[in-house]
Amino acid sequence: MSKIPWHIDSFFFYLEHLELCTCSPEWWNLLTRILKHSPRLRVLKFKSVSKHFVNYNEPMDCLNEPSSIPECVEIFEWRQYKGTKLEEEVAKYILANAVNLKMVTFSSKSIEKHQMFKKLEFVSMCSKECQLVFE
Repeated sequence: MSKIPWHIDSFFFYLEHLELCTCSPEWWNLLTRILKHSPRLRVLKFKSVSKHFVNYNEPMDCLNEPSSIPECVEIFEWRQYKGTKLEEEVAKYILANAVNLKMVTFSSKSIEKHQMFKKLEFVSMCSKECQLVFE
């Protein structure tokens, strides 16, 4: 995924809707590069597809945070949220830094989803008008 050559500056400037599979160990690094060059991004969706699944929950020295989340992001959705350490850090970062979020949805099939969602429920969100939904 990250080894494919492409000129990021020109393509992602027009991106308004992004759906990203989180099954690759490099998904967060790709996302940070995309966010940096996507000032028009309104909808951001994550999903982990089981058939692609690889174990990416290995310890990380640090989460390389993007310089910012595009201000126009209004909808954030995470399907098949597993609550791994990396996923939790990413979710908390986005909730705390996306200033114009209006709707956030997390869904999970895990039997421990209530504990996972509790950790996200009390994140101090940057957007005061955001509706937080757990499924």
